[in-house]
Amino acid sequence: MTTTLRTPLSFEEFLRADTPDDRHYELVAGQLVPMADPIGKHEVVARFLLLQFIFASQQSNLGYEVFPSILVKIAGGSGHARRPDVVVMTRAQYAEVADTEIAARQPPPLVVDVVSTNWRDDYVTKLSEYERTGIPEYWIVDYAALAARAYTGDPKQPVVSVGTLTEGRYTVERYRGEMAIASPTFPNLTLTVNQIVASTEI
Repeated sequence: MTTTLRTPLSFEEFLRADTPDDRHYELVAGQLVPMADPIGKHEVVARFLLLQFIFASQQSNLGYEVFPSILVKIAGGSGHARRPDVVVMTRAQYAEVADTEIAARQPPPLVVDVVSTNWRDDYVTKLSEYERTGIPEYWIVDYAALAARAYTGDPKQPVVSVGTLTEGRYTVERYRGEMAIASPTFPNLTLTVNQIVASTEI
């Protein structure tokens, strides 16, 4: 029996809802929005970064918990939630949801979106949403240089854009090639864009 969901949904209703199928969904203005199925390289990059963050947290005893593709509540109304590819939570944030649905109700220290063909969502829409929500650090990982040249350079090349929240606004630094990516959340992280791209090689 299929039950039609009544919309608009709040964030908490969305967490409890039975979605129409097995796809991942986000919640935008109370409406269910299906996410496109990611390609293999997209998933490999997300997993690579997740493992890098876990290792960096353990190595420096930072106490973070790192999760793939969990929901993050967006500020500005109860009916808005995104599902970044990687979410870094504090131990206190994790403790609040350890026995329930894993979701970030408070701004996590860092989220990552791996860029797909709908790159404008990451570079414009989600950047604005995460900024409004107060997420301290946002990575946009464009390993295949899919975005416009304004973001990826001319000629286009893979880039990682790191937004750091300062007085409520993101200051964005772009990293390419062998440039060491600077992360306030993981100050001892040693990582370059070339290493991220290399993780996709067969």
